[in-house]
Amino acid sequence: LMYLRNYGFYIEFANAMSEAGVLLDLLNARAVINMALEIIHPKLVLIDGKRSNSESKAQDNINVHNADAVRLVLGIVIRLPESQSNVSLAKNAFDEILRLCANDMAGSSLTRLASSGLCSSLTNPNEFSQMLEDRSHFLYSRFVLLLRRIAAFSMTY
Repeated sequence: LMYLRNYGFYIEFANAMSEAGVLLDLLNARAVINMALEIIHPKLVLIDGKRSNSESKAQDNINVHNADAVRLVLGIVIRLPESQSNVSLAKNAFDEILRLCANDMAGSSLTRLASSGLCSSLTNPNEFSQMLEDRSHFLYSRFVLLLRRIAAFSMTY
């Protein structure tokens, strides 16, 4: 996993999918987002681009299998075309990541995400720092919130 992290595999993979036009079609974008979420944990799935209400209680205690795959989800959502349906899909996928960083997840997923170097990725100019500089982007507030949660947890524990 360190190789994938150090050489930016997930970010390059998201970029390649975007450049190949895979993310232009909403159905393909949904499938790709679900694939990326399932790499983090198999129960993380969006139904019609939204979190399934029937499984919301069952998913509350998720142990992250691959914390580095969060970079893939983030890389995909920033490369989605800015149509209304894609913006909604991107926000819902990002909210799943934020849910994994909630304070009540400190013993499981938040620990894994903080120790995966996500804070460094969010502030790295080669990865996601441009999202923290563009206040007009629709995901700006979510990126700031994610950075605050990961950084605060890293400094506390």
